[in-house]
Amino acid sequence: MREASKGVLTEMMFDATERETTVTFEPTDDYSLADAADNVEGHADDCLITDFEDTLTLWGIPYTRDEKVVPLAA
Repeated sequence: MREASKGVLTEMMFDATERETTVTFEPTDDYSLADAADNVEGHADDCLITDFEDTLTLWGIPYTRDEKVVPLAA
């Protein structure tokens, strides 16, 4: 799953022009990409990548997190 942001709020919150966070996991019978899609559909305006990390942690599903940031020009 991937969350990307850019713009004024990203500049204020992260001192970056762009930010991308990717969470990768192996789907299980307990939690799959379909579950993640259902979560987005039901909470699209209030859905953050950390919500998925919390869910994966709760279900004991291992995942990796990768973050890429384009810093503000000096």
